[in-house]
Amino acid sequence: MIQADGTPVYHLCALKVQGNQLDISDKKAGLTTIEALIKALPEGAPVALNMSGKGVLIRQIPVQQEGKPLDFGQVLPNAKEEDFYVQNWTSGSQQYVAVIRKSEADKWLALLAKVKPGVLMLSLGPFPVSQVQGQLNSYGEELIFDGHQVGRDAGGNWTAYHFDPVLTAVFPIKLENEKLDEKLILPYAAALGLVLAAEIPPIEATVAVLLATRDAVLRERKVTVWSIAGLGVLFILLLINFGLFSYYNGENGRLAMQAGQTAQNSAELEKLSAQIQRKEALLDSLGWEGGINQSIRVDRLARLLPPEVRWQELAVNPEEASGGAEKPIHFQSRHVRVRGTSAQITPVNEWMGRVKILPWVKEVRLEQYNYNPERNSGDFTLIIQY
Repeated sequence: MIQADGTPVYHLCALKVQGNQLDISDKKAGLTTIEALIKALPEGAPVALNMSGKGVLIRQIPVQQEGKPLDFGQVLPNAKEEDFYVQNWTSGSQQYVAVIRKSEADKWLALLAKVKPGVLMLSLGPFPVSQVQGQLNSYGEELIFDGHQVGRDAGGNWTAYHFDPVLTAVFPIKLENEKLDEKLILPYAAALGLVLAAEIPPIEATVAVLLATRDAVLRERKVTVWSIAGLGVLFILLLINFGLFSYYNGENGRLAMQAGQTAQNSAELEKLSAQIQRKEALLDSLGWEGGINQSIRVDRLARLLPPEVRWQELAVNPEEASGGAEKPIHFQSRHVRVRGTSAQITPVNEWMGRVKILPWVKEVRLEQYNYNPERNSGDFTLIIQY
């Protein structure tokens, strides 16, 4: 990952296939130097490189008419397409275009050139995860991992994408039944894209030299079992052996079933599911939201405040009104309540308009505004849902 200050961070995932068994043979998150990354790569492992963060531009546009080429000017006005590597992916009614300057990407490809057989695939952004999202435990249509926030419809199509480095997964991520660091989801997904490239069209940027190299390597190693190291420069990635791609595609479901049977029987699964639901309900009633940094969000709300508006009280996940002293306390999950004063309602409405454009805000509503002529000021209560 290329962070906002320009410094990279590397994550690596290596997988190995022996017979019908697929295993994660090595995984490392948070490497800070390219030397440490190269040292950690399995010898002779081909690499799929994923890049995100600074320098990678992502645009979401409506799906183009079938057969109509991409209008690059719609993505980057006044820029030359030949100066960029372009990745174009369609999900449902949306089209996601990710681009990076060739000079920036070539720099990383050159650093990894000493690794043989080298980089065979370049992908941009979080989009390879769409091909493995069915293997991940997820609750609801929203998928959040390591700063990535993906909106999905009931069919699993991506409807929206947003990146915020403070976002983390609400619950531990599991790949089938194996716990996986959320930083390694993208490396794993990009690796599968390389492994199944002959059977399933991969989500990748168009880089002619990598396509030619990959074709040559696959011809030479068509019957050889090998490991693929995964790495990424925002989440760097990869995996596994290139044996018979069509065979692995068919065996994938059977391997997942075997893993579930060895982990626990169906009765234990039902018991565990019930325990999880009870704990989730308890966490929800306590107002816990998975480690979201609320102080940053409160600071952003304050920065948008007009000078005519004064805060008197701000509550995150405020307590709901109770029907009696003996009833349990409940909190309004994912709500912020603001009480304050303003001589006029116009500045309050102006502030509401500013708050609505924040990417994490779902709804803003004014519960009340009562003007007090004696104080020449009005009291208001505002509810923000996120």
